[in-house]
Amino acid sequence: MAHRYYFCSGYFVVFKKNSCFPLDIPVQFAILLSVLSIEGRHTMAERQSAPRYINKLSNKIRREFDRSPVVKSISPAEARVLDFLLDQDGNGDIFQRDIEEEYSMRAPSVSALLKRMESDGLIERQGIKGDARYKKIVVTKKGLSYKDEVIRKIHKLEDIVTDGIPEKDMKVFYRVVEQMLKNLP
Repeated sequence: MAHRYYFCSGYFVVFKKNSCFPLDIPVQFAILLSVLSIEGRHTMAERQSAPRYINKLSNKIRREFDRSPVVKSISPAEARVLDFLLDQDGNGDIFQRDIEEEYSMRAPSVSALLKRMESDGLIERQGIKGDARYKKIVVTKKGLSYKDEVIRKIHKLEDIVTDGIPEKDMKVFYRVVEQMLKNLP
């Protein structure tokens, strides 16, 4: 006679003669796997999850970037922001909120990073005429002196990450990631 299994208070249980008996952990795990396979679902090891893959990729990219700093005097985070600022050169004024949006970072984190970059002499924050609340971010001569190294490092990382991936697949990747970013608040 087949038993009916129920999930109760975090455990699989079996009812026999109007009584409830908890099952051993290995038995519970086997039941869970069979239920998932019966329902056509994948086990955790088999299931693909976009957030999990994105997180894995992000962690690996960050570790690769952090493994060999651009120069010993600037952090990888400073190098990434410096790259962004150098890339925007000539496209108008850059403000803190632009960096917040580019890297999906919160204002206090960006503020602390910019304060550190300013004290390291990589940037200056200059007030703009007409609104004292906003300060544009300007790369200093010292910051510009790292330009070639920062750009080389970023390009090398890009080459490593995209090695063996056709351009048409990269276009699909960018389109999908853009949609994912739009889907999130």
